[in-house]
This record gives sequence, C-alpha cells and structure tokens, in this order.
Amino acid sequence: MSISIRWDNPEKTALLLTFVAPWRWDEYEVISDTIQHAFDSVSANIDLIIDLRYAGKHIPDHVLAQLRDAYAGATSNLDQYIFVGATSQFIQQLLIADRYLTALGGELDYQCVDTIEDARRINEWKQLLLQYESNMVG
Repeated sequence: MSISIRWDNPEKTALLLTFVAPWRWDEYEVISDTIQHAFDSVSANIDLIIDLRYAGKHIPDHVLAQLRDAYAGATSNLDQYIFVGATSQFIQQLLIADRYLTALGGELDYQCVDTIEDARRINEWKQLLLQYESNMVG
C-alpha cells in the first residue's frame, strides 16, 4: 500500500500519514477508518503529520478538501496539520484553502516544514508548552 499511518511517538500526540507515489484515493479510503480510530483512542489533541516528500509531483487538486472533510469536522482533538515536503503547488493550494476557510469563519491550522525532524520538533515544543501552561495553572 502506498499510504500508511502510524503513531509517530509513544505519547500518541502525533500521527504520521505517509504518501508514496503512486498512490490512489481508494488506498486512502482503506485506511481512513484506522485513522479515525486512532483519533478516537486518545483524548489529547493530536498533530497530523502528513509526509508528502515521496507523494509524487502531481498531488490531486482536491487533496485538501479530502483531508479537511475527513478530519476537521469529525475529530475534535485534531490540533494541527504539519505538512512535510510540500511542493510549491501544494502550498499555493493550501494558502487558497486557508483564505477561503477564514473568509467563511473557519480555520485551517497548519505548518509546512522540510523534514520529519522539523515536524517532530514542532510537536515536542507544543507538548512542552502545554505542560508548562498546565503547571502554571496547577
């Protein structure tokens, strides 16, 4: 299968969704229940790291709508998308989608990075910040 999903850390604060070309949407549909189950299995907020480094040059135009529809409304504990290795074409689509959702009163919380290590660093720093804030309140 050209699309895989797994927890990216033992704390279960990040899911890693990896696309390897050639991939098809029907492959994605096969694992979509697994992804939803992962979100449902924890109460903490989860970052969805989407590794596009090997996804191929021609990512379908509707990929953002597919991902948004699959998770944004269905998972209350989706914290942010972290896209790894996104092409300039994909980032342009992302910026357009972000402006569109913002105009409608929605929000698309995302970051684009070059490496998996950068994505993990973002997740780790966020967890440290949450822990710090929790200690300040408690």
